[in-house]
Amino acid sequence: MSKKIRVAGRGRSGELSRWAAVFVALIVVVSACSPNVTASEEYLALQQERDDALEAQAEIEDQIESAVEDLDGTNEQIATATNADTANQETISRLEADLEDEKGRIAPYPQVFVDEFVVGCTEGDSALGVPCQCAIEELQNVMTIGEFFDVSVALLEVELDPETGLPLGDTGDVAGLDVFFDVMFDCFLFSGSNTGELGQIVVSAGEPIQIGSLLAVSGEVAFLGIPSERSVKLAVQDYGDVHGHSVSVETFDDLCSADGGEAGAQSVVSNPDVVGVIGTSCSGAAAGASPIISTAGFVMISPSNTSPTLTSDLEGNVSENYWPGYYRISHNDLIQGQVAAEFARNELGVSKVALIHDGDPYTNGITDAFASGFAFLGGQIVIHTSVSIGQTDMTQILTEVAQAGPELIFMPIFPEEATHIAQQVSGIGGLGDVDLMGADGLLVFDFLSTPETEGWYFAVPDLVAVFEPNEATGKDADEVWDAHIDDFGQAPTADYWTHAYDATTLLLSAIEAVGVADGDELLIDRAALRVELSNTSGFQGLTGVLTCDQFGDCSDGRSIVVLHIDSGNPDATWDNVVYYHDG
Repeated sequence: MSKKIRVAGRGRSGELSRWAAVFVALIVVVSACSPNVTASEEYLALQQERDDALEAQAEIEDQIESAVEDLDGTNEQIATATNADTANQETISRLEADLEDEKGRIAPYPQVFVDEFVVGCTEGDSALGVPCQCAIEELQNVMTIGEFFDVSVALLEVELDPETGLPLGDTGDVAGLDVFFDVMFDCFLFSGSNTGELGQIVVSAGEPIQIGSLLAVSGEVAFLGIPSERSVKLAVQDYGDVHGHSVSVETFDDLCSADGGEAGAQSVVSNPDVVGVIGTSCSGAAAGASPIISTAGFVMISPSNTSPTLTSDLEGNVSENYWPGYYRISHNDLIQGQVAAEFARNELGVSKVALIHDGDPYTNGITDAFASGFAFLGGQIVIHTSVSIGQTDMTQILTEVAQAGPELIFMPIFPEEATHIAQQVSGIGGLGDVDLMGADGLLVFDFLSTPETEGWYFAVPDLVAVFEPNEATGKDADEVWDAHIDDFGQAPTADYWTHAYDATTLLLSAIEAVGVADGDELLIDRAALRVELSNTSGFQGLTGVLTCDQFGDCSDGRSIVVLHIDSGNPDATWDNVVYYHDG
């Protein structure tokens, strides 16, 4: 979940950091494998012939232009040049077709290419940390060998800065270059044979393993971050020592904003002994923190981020703010938005809906997901608008909504603005009988205690803990709930406390799996830790069974819709489930 900030994509600086990380490795890999590939000789010959024909075409066109402009030129000269042009155009077309046929003929890559690629790599397995076999298997899925050689020629012609390894000139507009780098970058970061490339932490004898907590622990969203931070500490306590070392938690504040996430992340990575981070509380904060955490080689696991922009579209396509090393226990809002749309269309039977967001990644993502799902089901979004952060007078926006004629208003915003809407909506003509629906950002005690919220629906992840205990500690949700009361004097005041507990035990389990004792020291490899977390499958937590996909989404996707009917008893809302979606 996020709060109160719109963030941009990773931008040029993110792309340059990719170059700096792997460019030299890619040049070595391509240089090693390119010259000896027998299967590509015909392709390269055709490519050269095509290029010669294109040069000849340029000369012919010059001749035509000259003949037309020259007053002494005869019709015969013009006709001769035109005939040559037609013939050469046919040649170019034939060669282009032959090139495409050759690309298809030699893809997927023949075994000789695989063999030469591996032989050319350092020690037969990798070149400067880029595992050959990983690259071969992935590249064969996305490009032909001909396309690979187009890329390789471009790379080999690039002049590098000897100090930074960055390209000094233009790499050219080569089709497939971005795809090539994406594949190689993934192999560089995630292959088990790449162990050591992100560095390692050495925990000395008698010293604790250090992890960080980067959550919203101050400000108006502290109601969300503080219970999560307490769950982190309880999970560390319940888990116990790792390889004979205690675990310490250093607390940072994400302020539920991109600036707060960025500042908190800078503080985290300034300590090279921190192994990983539980955070952030808010998606906007994650967008600011993730680039810094990822570039430093750390891992971060969020209990409550839900914006689709942080992981993927759930169809295999990476999102704009995804960075390697990021994981989350909370669900992807694409699921929640779809569930809300299904309930509105199929259960309530409404056909016209108004959407209200507040401009940040969380509210934007979930309203967009609702719009897509609702349209697919045959519904109509009659208005898709926004409130400003801190806005108190909702008269104008509610009047505009009323004029659009919705049967339901879906507003997955936050309590500060939603409370004013709840208190003012009944005074707007045409909205008296309209259904109102929010999301998990509103399912908090203070908002539910407002009398005007009675009758609202809320589409939320199924945050009611499963009956199974966490497999790493043996503790169930009731025991952790009681521990909150015993250790901190109060029960959790907001949701996602179970997610924070699971996130912490998942991190500690991964550290235990990859940590290697070396005498009195414990060595923890950062790249191996990412691999271990990425391979999470079937981990039984308080929130359900966790399995992480390639972009860090680990939730099982269970979602519900609840109906709030008693502002005097907000806790009862969780029991009033009116729609259930089994992920």
